[in-house]
Amino acid sequence: YLQTDYPRASEPYKYDSTQQGRFKIRASDVSDPSTNSDYILTHFSLEMPQTKNEIYMEGDLTDRLLSGGARMIWNPLSGRYEQSLLLKQGSYNYRYVCKTPQGIDNSIDGDKFETVNEYTVRVYHHSFSDRYDRLVGTAHIRSGI
Repeated sequence: YLQTDYPRASEPYKYDSTQQGRFKIRASDVSDPSTNSDYILTHFSLEMPQTKNEIYMEGDLTDRLLSGGARMIWNPLSGRYEQSLLLKQGSYNYRYVCKTPQGIDNSIDGDKFETVNEYTVRVYHHSFSDRYDRLVGTAHIRSGI
């Protein structure tokens, strides 16, 4: 059971440069943590008032999709949103988002302009006589550093 989370939209931005928003599988006394780490049922909870919209956990642990068991479930007994996910041992970066009829609302964890973003740019060329696209360049760009 993890420590209960609270909405953080009004808190100052905190940047964790060690993970760049991803996750790290960790295990001691094993040769390859990616294949030898144990899975554990991890319980998440978010303390906030119930809303008519759906609340999701979003991050690399859910492939950044609002599916795959990442929807938080309101528990009237605890007065919190809760969810349990089977995860490998390690550390994970994630955030809570609210799905509204208009789209994704970042009002739970906020939307910080200071974030560091990573982009991979691939440039393709398709010649008139070719039957394929040729990769002619690749660049990895980080902003906000």
